[in-house]
Amino acid sequence: MAVNSSIDPIDIGTLRTLVLVYDLQSFSAAAKRLDVNQSTISYAIERLRCALHDPLFVRNGNGVTATERCAALVGWARDMIGEIDGLAAPAEFDPATPRAA
Repeated sequence: MAVNSSIDPIDIGTLRTLVLVYDLQSFSAAAKRLDVNQSTISYAIERLRCALHDPLFVRNGNGVTATERCAALVGWARDMIGEIDGLAAPAEFDPATPRAA
């Protein structure tokens, strides 16, 4: 029996967007960097907000400031992105030294 979770809509692209907004402290700057509309960034962050029940960012002048939960999530997201990128890296294979599974 499959059970849907509130975090099902979260994907690697959404996590990358979260980290970029966090680093740049701006939805507009993140949109410019990714060459997308600001509404695309807002939509991605809104999906995270709903899934995690946290505002993640609050307006601060012309930019945004991360909530404490967002800062913790960004640390985790950086680790997960690194792990996933590592999985996508080509594996070296030497047919002379095969390993048993």
